Amino acid sequence: MSEINRRNFLQMVGGAAAMPILSETIARAAEVEPHRTTGTPRDVKHIVILMQENRSFDHYLGTLKGVRGFGDPRPAILPNGKAVWHQAQDNQDCIPFRPDDVRQGDLGFKFLEDIPHDWNSGHAAWNGGRYDQWVAAKDTRTCMMHYARSDIPFHHALADTFTVCDAYYSSLNGWTDPNRYYMWTGWVDPHATGHGTALDNFAAGSTRPYTWTTYPERLQKNKVSWKIYQDIGHGLTEANKWGWTKNEQCIGNYGDNSLLHFQQFQNAASNTELYKRSRSGSQVKNSNNFKGLLEDLRKDVRDNTLPQVSWIAAPEAFNEHPKWPAEYGSWYIAQVLEALLIRPEVWSETVLLVTYDENGGFFDHVVPPSPAGGAGKGLVKGETTVNTDDEHYLEGGHTANEGVKKVPGPFGLGPRVPVFAISPWSRGGYVCSDVFDHTSLIRFIETCIPMAPDEPHISAWRREVCGDLTTAFDFAGHDDTHPPLPNPRTADDPCKEEKKYQPSLPSPLVMPQQEAGQRPARALPYDLAVDGGLHKETVRLTFRNNGARGAVFRVSSHTGGPDHYGPWSNTVGAHKHMEDVPYPISADTYDLHVHGPNGFLRQFAGPITPQRPEPQVTAQHVSETPGEGHLSLTISNRHSAAINVTVADKYAHKDEDLTIGAHESVTHRVQCKANAHWYEVVVTSAGHPGFARRLCGHIETGRSSHSDPAFASIPRSRSMPAADTAAERTTG
Repeated sequence: MSEINRRNFLQMVGGAAAMPILSETIARAAEVEPHRTTGTPRDVKHIVILMQENRSFDHYLGTLKGVRGFGDPRPAILPNGKAVWHQAQDNQDCIPFRPDDVRQGDLGFKFLEDIPHDWNSGHAAWNGGRYDQWVAAKDTRTCMMHYARSDIPFHHALADTFTVCDAYYSSLNGWTDPNRYYMWTGWVDPHATGHGTALDNFAAGSTRPYTWTTYPERLQKNKVSWKIYQDIGHGLTEANKWGWTKNEQCIGNYGDNSLLHFQQFQNAASNTELYKRSRSGSQVKNSNNFKGLLEDLRKDVRDNTLPQVSWIAAPEAFNEHPKWPAEYGSWYIAQVLEALLIRPEVWSETVLLVTYDENGGFFDHVVPPSPAGGAGKGLVKGETTVNTDDEHYLEGGHTANEGVKKVPGPFGLGPRVPVFAISPWSRGGYVCSDVFDHTSLIRFIETCIPMAPDEPHISAWRREVCGDLTTAFDFAGHDDTHPPLPNPRTADDPCKEEKKYQPSLPSPLVMPQQEAGQRPARALPYDLAVDGGLHKETVRLTFRNNGARGAVFRVSSHTGGPDHYGPWSNTVGAHKHMEDVPYPISADTYDLHVHGPNGFLRQFAGPITPQRPEPQVTAQHVSETPGEGHLSLTISNRHSAAINVTVADKYAHKDEDLTIGAHESVTHRVQCKANAHWYEVVVTSAGHPGFARRLCGHIETGRSSHSDPAFASIPRSRSMPAADTAAERTTG
């Protein structure tokens, strides 16, 4: 098919009436009951992974109800005292925006300009963990643009029908190909033993092919069936850039089959399984049917020969990489889902994971977890109970493409990306806030598929901090509901390239409003605590992890000016603790913020020379009965006279005054059930001016819950009384 224009495209898909996928066909995806034999992940027989391109979570889903989006009540505060939304360039702030020069519903069809998304600009935006240089590093305010439901309704409907993950991070703060190497191999060759370290996109004909072992090779060795679904364009050869058809964007694989960057795949003989499974596919340019893009997938489902594990690489026009419209990706995702529905019995034992390789340079407000790396340039200070080998690129290190000097820094995690867990086991419009990255895809295969081997390239730090995606599913079988999906929309001619669109800033520039309401939330493995206080002109904190997953705590200081901000990154493994970690104080007051997974926050504030000993506040999550839980506060008076403290429950909108005798302690229970076990408590004392402790988070009870009712319902940067003007510094 040498040319794809409006007329022959419509003929090939069956006319304009066939452009939307029939709603009853899509609804079948939510109606098919899961195949349950064991009630465990081993009931999954087929895993299909569609990795799309270059969109951040906030960019796509920041307005979606019930996720950690633009209504986040506890955003990070930047060194300048403003909330993370305020990204400055030339002393002018820019916040997330939807352009007002586009009608509602049309933005999803715009050919949005591509923006920088390389290693260096990504780390410049991250800025040593300060996270305050997004617009300056990308040199365009387009990085702050976002979509709304009316622009990409199909993506929002997938979230409302199945499960969306709002703590899934790209693996590396940079380009497409390195992130895909994490998906297919577990790393980027940090020691440069296989022609890495791979920090750039692969350049056919100039980048030396990589040689380290990939996960599909391990599957092959262990007799686990696998396959890459793709269009081969003009041929999967080096001369044809391994499937990237630069001027024919509706065919080929956009070079996104990154296995073909490896010597063993490039040199594979045509009669080998390695070749057949990685270098075959449709060839739409010779077809009279545009839907032939996925005909091999349809055939395998129809013949009941779908492999145990498969990956899909879409053509450029459909993989959502700017400049290509987001809504073209909706059509392609719907085609994949429709193919899997050809045999309902196959779909009943299949998981489709739709993810995005990297953020594409687009802003996301949640600071990604990263491992401490010491005092070296570009590294974050902090402590760890977990081995962090293989997680840092050090200054002067070797890279696969030496043309551009790379700044040092942690490989990841990179900014959040959207992920949809689509399957009969993940219905109901849930959100899963477990921390994941692309190596979680490999670990999901390890967990679900018998004989699937472990991938040794995945670092100890990632295995501890990132989950295996099983928490996004209900394998045991509980009640779920599933509203119907709307039809995906498409333009008259999805292969007609239009002028790039550069969004304009609306006036006035105001924070976007997140949709009101909650959504059901998956149970998580977290049980975290951070306690501490003033000790001889330093603040000492103790980090406890009583949960089953490792956690990264980000600590920042908000007195003494930007030079004393930090941040510090502490990784605490499951069932581990970290005692009396000191933080210096550089002003007359202290104000430390500690952020953890799923909205966990502890804030410690007070004067450095209190008139009397501070109260000591410790907190514990208590859940003795499944589905029940509360926050237990122990407040100790270390003074020789009685003190009065106030416990302000921000969800219940009530204050309780407590009197604590000299050298005595009281235990106070904060009930959380009415708030879906979310809490925000501020402890102050009238006799201790400036003293405050703020405690926020969620009590895990072993059962599913609901998202934070505070999303989109309260000021986005609410602070607490503190020794300085914290309330003023954090508004906005």
